[in-house]
Amino acid sequence: MRHHPSQALCIVALLLSLQLSAIAAKKPAPKKDIAKEISAILSQPPLNRAHWGLDVVDPESGKIIYSQNADQLFLPASNAKMFTTAVALAIAGPDYRFRTTVEAEGKIDSHGRLAGDLVILGRGDPNISGRALPYSLKTQRTAPHTQILEEMADQVARSGLKLVDGDLIGDDTYYAFERYAEGWALDDLQWMDGAPVSALSFNDNVVFVNIQPGVEPGDKALITVEPETGYYELENLIVTTAAGVTKRIGIHRDPGAKKIVLWGTLPLGDAAMKEPLAIEDPAEFVAQLFRTLLERRGITIRGKTRARHAEAAQFYGPPPASPAPDNSAVSRAAAPAEAAVSNTLSHSIPEHAPDHVPEHGPASVNAPASLTSTNTATANHVLAEHLSTPFLDDVRVINKTSENLQAELALRLVGTLRGSSGSFEGGSATAKQFLLQAGLKDD
Repeated sequence: MRHHPSQALCIVALLLSLQLSAIAAKKPAPKKDIAKEISAILSQPPLNRAHWGLDVVDPESGKIIYSQNADQLFLPASNAKMFTTAVALAIAGPDYRFRTTVEAEGKIDSHGRLAGDLVILGRGDPNISGRALPYSLKTQRTAPHTQILEEMADQVARSGLKLVDGDLIGDDTYYAFERYAEGWALDDLQWMDGAPVSALSFNDNVVFVNIQPGVEPGDKALITVEPETGYYELENLIVTTAAGVTKRIGIHRDPGAKKIVLWGTLPLGDAAMKEPLAIEDPAEFVAQLFRTLLERRGITIRGKTRARHAEAAQFYGPPPASPAPDNSAVSRAAAPAEAAVSNTLSHSIPEHAPDHVPEHGPASVNAPASLTSTNTATANHVLAEHLSTPFLDDVRVINKTSENLQAELALRLVGTLRGSSGSFEGGSATAKQFLLQAGLKDD
């Protein structure tokens, strides 16, 4: 079929138009005036009454796009987590795994009787909980919260242990016994944001208190705790009211106390509340919880349940004679910047030197009872072992949900791995040296 000349002309014009449209579509959009946009945002109330420090730089040209009070000092708040996690990723590496063990301090006879203490030893794992990992958009928890401890209790039972003559000890001596970071507010300490720091942590170091109305007006509210525990004494003063009455709930625990007072009014038909409340002493809490799990499996503990904390002096002695050994994942994942961090920090290494954890860990967390501890100071028998998921999973949790506890644990991890000490001061010194080496100015 032949086209009329006018039809051919129309086709050519159409093709040309389409080509011009495609070219126009490929043209880069005009750059936004970022400085003007920032100024417009900050001029709106209530932002216009705040004090801002901003420094926006074009990464390609290095040109300053916007600057306001860039040289003034501010409280960094949770922005500091980005520095902490950057240092931790470089020094520990994304594949680092935390190791938690149950160890027998003494001999076990042929009848399964331990002539000594049984210890659950923490090395800074921040996710012994029901938290679903890897993190995806929101925090998800899979019941029960105790599932990792349950698995370790199963391992102990399979080892043949029947009777412990000594105590059951929750040991967090891997890091300094510094439960609260410098600058934390007193009124935060009963809440999740102020959960204490411990090398033996569980469930973000909180218990969940569930509160729901009673059956009829005048009834006390129904209160349950997850996980179920007698660690805290609850004084329930919350009264159920008629539907439509304003809900007013108060919760208080004095620092150092194990009594929680709850008061107020809760109307019929109101949805249940769930409040995460900080655990006073995580190592002690884990020991009590683990004892219950062992007893359910037929293992008898004759002694007491207690925590073992490190003496503070051991974290602030003379500098170590030689650098602490790196985690095996560090040499493969740390990058050149990590190698430049100095090991000559003025603190001693903790009692338990960093464990060498294989990059991928053992084939199963169900470790055989014949395993022996990597702590050369003792000849403990390892009856159970748990290896965490890779550290990168925890970094996502820290920075996406702004988890204070996990960030504090990461800071103490880098101090431990670089031989300065598992303390706030040791971790901070390590982080500062790393950031200076990375190019930040001393001031």
